[in-house]
Amino acid sequence: EQNRLDFLVARLFERHDKRHLHYHALAEEEVCAIARPDHPILSLDTPDLAGLARGSWIVPPEGSVLRHRFELMFRSAGLQPPRHVLATTALMFLTKMLQESDYLAVVPVDVARHYADHGMVGIVPVDLSCRMDSFGIITRTDWLLSPGARTVLQALQETATEIYGTPAPQ
Repeated sequence: EQNRLDFLVARLFERHDKRHLHYHALAEEEVCAIARPDHPILSLDTPDLAGLARGSWIVPPEGSVLRHRFELMFRSAGLQPPRHVLATTALMFLTKMLQESDYLAVVPVDVARHYADHGMVGIVPVDLSCRMDSFGIITRTDWLLSPGARTVLQALQETATEIYGTPAPQ
């Protein structure tokens, strides 16, 4: 709104004024549960939601979209959301707590895979029904991009196509 940014990679929600914005979705963001590599839950074939509700969790702060959807997932299944939770968005704190405790955490799948590839966490074999909205590139429709911004935007779109298979906007 203040013309300080040429473009943004973010989510666009209903509450946003979109009159002068163009949104190009890049990818949906699925989430999963993670735990320390030797956490007992990882030895279960299919942990159930009731068991997960009794666990200790690291979750996003109250008021965040993921926290709301995480809690709603349990309520929709007729369960109380986990009561023993730590709220944070700090990934360093989250990974340290997971390594030294029996906490579980809900994170985007891409984040989970990165930490799992480095042996820091294990991905809990359960399908969480809570999802994040897609994220994408937001530009203004009433503002011309500088040549430098267009070059960076094009590189971003090409990389998104490689990673997510997202076609570039026409």
